[in-house]
Amino acid sequence: DFLRKETIGRCSLLSFEKIKEKSLKIQDKLFCLSEFDQKENILFYMAMDNEVQTEAMINKALGLGKKVFLPSVERNLKKLYVSRIENITEDLIRGAFNILEPKNVSGKDLAEVAIDIIVLPGVVFDEKGGRLGHGEGYYDKLLASANKEILKIGLAFENQVVKEVPQMAHDVCMDK
Repeated sequence: DFLRKETIGRCSLLSFEKIKEKSLKIQDKLFCLSEFDQKENILFYMAMDNEVQTEAMINKALGLGKKVFLPSVERNLKKLYVSRIENITEDLIRGAFNILEPKNVSGKDLAEVAIDIIVLPGVVFDEKGGRLGHGEGYYDKLLASANKEILKIGLAFENQVVKEVPQMAHDVCMDK
């Protein structure tokens, strides 16, 4: 928990302008990946204030003809469902944790949707692909049901990357 709190503290020092600027640089790196270019079905996340911002990425992916999916939270089950969106301004509403999520929730698990790439948020990452989220386990459960072929890409600012993240047996590492 100390590692999470320390990293969140460092991220809170960034102005929103700096976060947007850094997010666009991360977007450029993401869209330059050959795997991203070749794949069609992308599961993004809608960012909270201090996370790598994904709205511009989602709009760009939609503009490129990618099929974009977003998670919606089922708080009682601590579970994420996956739904496709086609328009970021028309297809989203404020959901759990005040995060934008799809209006029309499919109720589908990740295993029921043909996803090629998952773009993930996190609090702390390490260079080997280790990831710590906010500690609620939503993405851990989602990733547990993921096909092993799905490319998992964690988005992070440089101050979120550490030498080593403590890993549990159920933790799933990022591919990039």
